Amino acid sequence: MTAEIKIHTFPFTKYGIIDGEVTSVSNDATVDEQRGLIYGMRLKMKQSTIMVEGKEIKLMPGMAVTAEVQTGKRRIIEFFMAPLLRYRQESIRER
Repeated sequence: MTAEIKIHTFPFTKYGIIDGEVTSVSNDATVDEQRGLIYGMRLKMKQSTIMVEGKEIKLMPGMAVTAEVQTGKRRIIEFFMAPLLRYRQESIRER
């Protein structure tokens, strides 16, 4: 699976993102009080530096990041229709 990695120290809107690949995902979820169940993962970055104001800055372990992992694709219409389809499917069932 591919991932887009955003380094918190360097806003992605100004400095861009780093492409990566998921190398492993934990077998078990852990509970985070703010986000609920989360899975740990390891990513391999396609580059180890980022350009900041004309200087190449080396990325270091421990830097806070957000990784957006693409798990599938769907059309925009499917995204907006999903709640309606779910409601329709659940409304015709006997409880």
